Amino acid sequence: MNKHTKSVEVNMVLNTVRTIVSIVFPLIIFPYVTRALQLENLGKITFAQSFIGYIGLIASLGFTTYATREGGKFRSDPEKMQQFADEIFTMNILTTLVAYVVLFICIAVFPNLKERQVLLVIMSASIVFSTIGVDWLNVIYEDYLYITVRSIVIQILSFILTILLVRTPDDYYKYAAIQVGTNGFIAIMNLIHVRQYCSLHLTKDIHFRDHIKPVLVLFSNNLAVSIYLNIDNVMIGWMVGDYYGGIYSIAVKVYTVVKQLLAAIYNVTVTRLSDYFAHQRMEEFRQLLNQVINDMIVVALPVSLGIFILAEPIVEIVAGKKVMESVFPLQILAAAVPIAVFGGAIAYCVNLPLHRESVNLLSTAVGAVENLVLNLFFIPVFKASGAALTTLFAEATVFCILMYHIRDYFWLFDQKAIVSNAWKCLASCSGILVFSFLGYRYLSSNALLMCVFVIVCSIISYLAINLLLKNINVERPMRRILQRFRRS
Repeated sequence: MNKHTKSVEVNMVLNTVRTIVSIVFPLIIFPYVTRALQLENLGKITFAQSFIGYIGLIASLGFTTYATREGGKFRSDPEKMQQFADEIFTMNILTTLVAYVVLFICIAVFPNLKERQVLLVIMSASIVFSTIGVDWLNVIYEDYLYITVRSIVIQILSFILTILLVRTPDDYYKYAAIQVGTNGFIAIMNLIHVRQYCSLHLTKDIHFRDHIKPVLVLFSNNLAVSIYLNIDNVMIGWMVGDYYGGIYSIAVKVYTVVKQLLAAIYNVTVTRLSDYFAHQRMEEFRQLLNQVINDMIVVALPVSLGIFILAEPIVEIVAGKKVMESVFPLQILAAAVPIAVFGGAIAYCVNLPLHRESVNLLSTAVGAVENLVLNLFFIPVFKASGAALTTLFAEATVFCILMYHIRDYFWLFDQKAIVSNAWKCLASCSGILVFSFLGYRYLSSNALLMCVFVIVCSIISYLAINLLLKNINVERPMRRILQRFRRS
């Protein structure tokens, strides 16, 4: 095993901690930001983030995903790793320049963008910082301890700056600058940190033919994913105004951070799975894949149900009672959570290591077109709820296409164990229903207290029922936790 290779379980824990930190701090500060900026300015921020996200896709061009997958093959060969990293870095710099040309052309051509040019230019700095930050090197070497510590520091810094500087609706430029500025700090830290792996330089010796085809396929896939995930924010702002964009952004905020938390379970395994497949260690590949799927079932099912049931107090905590229009969109998106994360697991843990990017591209392209077309009809009528529905439909379509195209690889999955795990987890969710009923019955006047009561009691009952049902996917980690406590 390479000296840079870490325990998969440790990586999962660290990445989950990082994701939780990335979720908790924004959720804590989001109610303050919502009240300070108000919905219209929050909608402007969301619109700018979504639009710059598309421009950023031109800059990234699939390099991050490609480097994560391919770079794992060179970890034990410093010379090849240096050449590979220099090539990816140089090509990424070139595509970033192209992205900025496209951005300024769009601002010059479209009046709606010209009105927001200052905000767009501020937010666009994230494109540069993402390129020079080369975080893919940290992922290749599975340096999740550094990534986690860095994330905690950045979230604390962002939290403090937001409290100090963002106080009125006119401070939305400051808020945007804080979000981008912390990314800049990350980029500088990364450039210093990755020197232990390789020293990045621009190079003329680039093997374009080796890289360009898979990179373009991954770019097309990322573009399609971004369309069906972010086009809602852009189209709502464009079609029905920033107010409804703000309403929808609250539901999407919760939905997105939950998906990120669940995606942390499988994201850390992509490099390892790619390495297993490259060396045809298929039994290890199969074991790790099934571990990931079962871990996701254990977490995704209760989380989805919990968000659906607690949508009302969650929205009240996050944004206040005045924006309860976000409740129904959030409930719709809660139903999309397990569909989206299991689709992501198939795309990243099966298709990506097996070099089946074309399947990912097909599924996401169909989902993107479906989302775009349905938005034209649903948003004018149903506003934020319509956008949530189109996202749910798109996620379901993508998942079905992915499942159809991996039918020849079903042998990779321990289907009996997966089904057994799913049934036990569903049965264990009964406790969530009971404590949610009690929470609404006796604590509905205090949203925060109600959420704390329901979540804590639901977690305890969920784990207890799973243990009674002898669910090995819950027993195993619980046993390890107890063993570590005994040792300490």
